[in-house]
Parts: sequence; C-alpha cells; structure tokens
Amino acid sequence: MSESNIVHKTGLASLDRPYCELLPDDGYDVSFCAKTAYRMIKESPYYRPEAPALEYYGNVISASQMSAKIEEAAAAFYNLGIRKDDIVFMICLNTPEMVYSLYALNKIGAISEWFNPQGMTAELLHEIVTESGIKYIMTAEPLAALVGKGVKDTGIEKIIVLPLADSMSFSTRMGFLLSGKKRKIPKPDPDPRFLTWKSLIRNHRGSSDEDIEVPYEEGKTAVIVHTGGTTGPIKRVAMTDYNVNSHTYQTGMLPMDIKNTDSFLQLVPPMVAYSLDGLHLSNYYGMKTYLIAKYSRDDFVDTMLKTRANHYFTVPAFLKMLIDNPKIDGADLSFIKSVNHGGEAISKEDDRLIDEILAKHGCTVKTNPGYGQNEEFGAFTVNIETESEAKEYGSSGIPFPGNDCVILDSETHEELPYGKDENGKYRIGDIYVCGPTVMKGYIGRDEFRNADTFREISGKVYADTGDQGYLDDKGKLWFTTRKCRIIRRAGGCKVFSTVLEHVLEGMEEVEECCVVAAPDPVMEKMPCCHILLKKSYRELPEEEMKKVASSVIEKMEEQAAKMYTYYMPGAYEFRSESLPLTSFGKTDFRKLEQLNQELCADGSDLPKVRFS
Repeated sequence: MSESNIVHKTGLASLDRPYCELLPDDGYDVSFCAKTAYRMIKESPYYRPEAPALEYYGNVISASQMSAKIEEAAAAFYNLGIRKDDIVFMICLNTPEMVYSLYALNKIGAISEWFNPQGMTAELLHEIVTESGIKYIMTAEPLAALVGKGVKDTGIEKIIVLPLADSMSFSTRMGFLLSGKKRKIPKPDPDPRFLTWKSLIRNHRGSSDEDIEVPYEEGKTAVIVHTGGTTGPIKRVAMTDYNVNSHTYQTGMLPMDIKNTDSFLQLVPPMVAYSLDGLHLSNYYGMKTYLIAKYSRDDFVDTMLKTRANHYFTVPAFLKMLIDNPKIDGADLSFIKSVNHGGEAISKEDDRLIDEILAKHGCTVKTNPGYGQNEEFGAFTVNIETESEAKEYGSSGIPFPGNDCVILDSETHEELPYGKDENGKYRIGDIYVCGPTVMKGYIGRDEFRNADTFREISGKVYADTGDQGYLDDKGKLWFTTRKCRIIRRAGGCKVFSTVLEHVLEGMEEVEECCVVAAPDPVMEKMPCCHILLKKSYRELPEEEMKKVASSVIEKMEEQAAKMYTYYMPGAYEFRSESLPLTSFGKTDFRKLEQLNQELCADGSDLPKVRFS
C-alpha cells in the first residue's frame, strides 16, 4: 500500500481536556491494535521486502531476511517444546537474534520476560526462577557462566545462548574474536541444558506451518518487563499485545515525520518498555534499525555521527554528551528528524541548550521530552512542538492520543483542578494515568500491589504512577518528583528533591548532582546535596577548588532562602568521581542515602561540607 493511501487516525480519551486542540481531530480506532505484535508487523502497510531492516556492526539484514529468521526461530522454539503462555526469561543485549526471538515467541503465544543484563546476579536469577517456575532462559553469551551458577537446583529445562559476534560483518567479527572478548559456554563441566542459537536453529527449526501461530487474545499477557531499581525492589509488569501495539500506533499520529525510508538508532537495552517500543515502532514502519550492543553514554556522539540515524529514543544523560563536545564541531546534524527522551529529569536550561546545539548544527527539529514508566508501555506524554503550540521547556507535555491523566490529592484522593490555586501555586498531587498502553498489572510477589495501584475514576480505570506533578492551565503535565524522593521533615514539612537539584543543575560549575535525605538531630531529616563539579574545576589546586565549592554553596543557599525555610540544605558532599548509578543507569539515590546514614551511625552529626 502506498503511503498516500494510509490513513492515520487519532483522538483523545477525554474530549473536554484543553490539550485536545493541540492534536489532530480524528477518531481513535481502538480495534487497530487488537492483534498480536507479530501480526502487526507482518501486516504492516509499510513492509518492503528488500529494504534494510537491521544493521548490526556492519551487517545489513533486509526485511525479507528478518521475516524468514522470525519464522525459522518460531518453528525452532515450538519444536523445542515452548508453548502458549510459557515464559522465556530474556537476559539479552541488542542483537538481531534478540529481535527475531521477540516476534517468534509472540507468534507462538509464548511470553518473553525482559531483564537488564547489567543488573543480573546468580543469586537474583535463582530467586526469580525458583519463584516464577520459568523453564526457559535466553542469555547474552558473556552472561552464560553467571546463568549457569544461577540455575543450579532449579527446574530450568533449556538455556539458549545468544552470540554477540555471529551476526556482525565478517571484518568486525574477526576483530571481535581476536580481541578475546568472546566468552564460551561454562566449562569444564558443561551443563547439558545449554545450547547455542546456531544449534537451536539447526536442530529444531523443522517446519514453519501456520498452525503453530497463536491468534490474538484479548487480555493475554504477551510481554513482561521489569521496573524499579532506583525506587525499590524490582517488580514484574504484565503487558498485553494491545499495550505493545498501541504505543506504536499512537506515535505514528504525532508530527514526527516518520517515513519507512528513515532509520532508527536503538540505544536503550532491551529490558525496558521504552526499548521494545522503539524496536516495534521501527519494525512496523519498515525503518532501518541500527542495533548497538554496548550501551554507553560515552559512545553516544560517536555512534550518532557514524550511523547518521534519523530517529532516537534515549535518555537525557546521553543527550547531555552533546554539550561542550568538540566531536560535533563543524558536524552536520541535519539528518536528525526526531529525538525522543525520558526516564530521568532534565532541567529547563539543559533542555533548551541541547535544542540550541542541534539547531546550530543544522537540525530543524526540537527534542521531544516525555513522561512514562514501564507500567505504561514506554512514553505516556510527550512535549512536542505543533503548529499551534510551541515547545515549553521543562514540561512533560500532553498525553499521547488515546491517553488521559489526572492529578489526585495525596490525602483525599480527590481530583485536583488545572492551573494555579488562589495563592498562585500549582496544585501538586499524585499522577494517575489511563490509556491503551497502561499495564495489565503486577505479577508474582507484587500482585498484591494491584489493589492499591488501580482506581476507578469517572468510569475509567487509572493506574497510580508513584509520581507527583501538576497540570497547568493548558492541560500540560509537569513532573515534580517520585513520591519516594520526597524528604519528609518534622512537622509535616515536605522537600521535593528535584526543586533543589534544578537549582544546582543551572549552575555553570556543576556537572552532576543529587539531593537526598540525611539524618537531622532537630528535624529528623535534612536535604543533603551530593555534587560533582565539572572536570575543569575538580582539577584546580585544592584551595581554589574549595573556593568554587563555597561559591556553589553560597548560590544554592541564596536560592533556598527564597523558598520555605525547611528547604535549606543541611549538608554538602563534593565528589571526586561521578554519582553512583543503578544497574538501570539511573542515579542511585538510595546508595547516597545509605552513605549519609552510615556516617551518622555512631550518633555524630553529618559534617556541613565534606570532600570525597
């Protein structure tokens, strides 16, 4: 079907919302997404057999080759014994085999569960496998030894090892193997449950008859993603095919100028909904997808300039690598058509600066910050510039077509109005969301959370995001903080950490910062600012560096004095190394809180300023 004959439909869940006028005025055809994820790309009107679908380290795989690989893998999985509703635990990196597996398992009705390879330990794997009864694991080759330890004395039947090198171009593969990075299946006592991807396909592919395909089933769990990491224990989140498909359909309604001749850079590792969103979107629209196995913000600029991909799903920490980066001096960035980011906060200043850098180098679009979690399959709102509305820096934007959000009072659970109150302050409350991408629910040990998570409001079922924010008078969402990141001081005083972090982020001297709770002998807890100065300041002689630190403190306290008195930070740590990160690549504020508690464990007060 030619692109001119394709009709994109759109709409909103609540037609009285102010943001309605910002989006196209069509009907939202909910039935469009009522199919399996496999069927959605199989029937895509953008499918071009000979078009490049994947590029993995120099090896280009066409759309017809990818389709054949998916069918081959589906038959192999089926002949291996995997059936409808079996869970295959995926500990994978971005490889072509991972993409084939996503759709092959979906075709036969199996459930793929995605976990971050960087966060896996043998103990955690053993715990998950024992609790869930999982029988099949797919893992990236470097983690084979760890998986072998984790599955001892469990009911695991097969462990499929995905190679990192097999799908690379010949020259890249030779360099990879000669570098000694390749790790083999554990020896000297090989576990008979292990098999390589090659042996899976060679020994089990058999027939690929259509009778192994499981048709769409409303409400059936299709994908399990993991959430948590920075905010508490990891939780398993169930998504249906409808959830998975809807975000791709919604994204296509936004003015992002997506074409099937475009390319997409897959930067996010495949254990989060945002990553699977990006892959499904690019596969549906027939875009060429660059798969990068190594997930490192230090490589972002090099990778962007090398691939010259048109569309990006990423996080602010990657985009900040554009700031003061000599590698883009003189570079032409006019190939960029959309940059979509979320997952962590970005200051107004950095958001604006990144857009200015892109424009300076020929890019004609602005970045699209968004809001969302794994509980909503990827992005839920988007701050996108339209013909009628300019981008507003700092906002999380408007809900995607078909989505809706409300702000509820934290105590009364009553819906808060838009805009400011009679005192000129925005009404901050709990963010609840509703829409076709919202999760089916938590599973496993966290099922009990569902009773508290879902709430019926005006005949619709909304999910509590665990975040706080407000809606301005245009209906745009402004994220404030995670509820667990509120520093609760004596007398009911609440400090929003992000407010203080935004002050620090606006300082020229500061590279990274995080504000967390620390023990306070008077008010139980106090804000403690953990700061990494920019390298040029860290490398100054000690006395000069301390003068810079004193200047930062002075400016911080000058701004804090304009807020409530209880916002004044009580302690500062100036670090010599970057802030600690979780396995999901986010600032590990819990580790910083624990550090503060340990320093006060003997009853002593936390020093006002310390250098570490």
